[in-house]
Amino acid sequence: DLVALALVVLDQVALDQVALSLVVLDQVALSLAVLDQVALSLAVLDQVASDQVALSLVVLDQVALSLAVLDQVALSLAVLDQVALSLAVSD
Repeated sequence: DLVALALVVLDQVALDQVALSLVVLDQVALSLAVLDQVALSLAVLDQVASDQVALSLVVLDQVALSLAVLDQVALSLAVLDQVALSLAVSD
């Protein structure tokens, strides 16, 4: 009877260990799922950052182009000033 009782207790302990192991495996699987979500979030953030850098470069190109146009306008005004000065001297 004592041996049978010991076997029942050992069987129950083994079942409890299996159940606990399954809980631990579920937690590991959940942790891996969370890590996958973190990796996905980082990938999304990386893509957003890349897109923002690309957009910023486009904006900077537009600013540089606008500055070049303003330089041309300033040059044109300087030429017009010279023409006006020449006309004033001629008169």
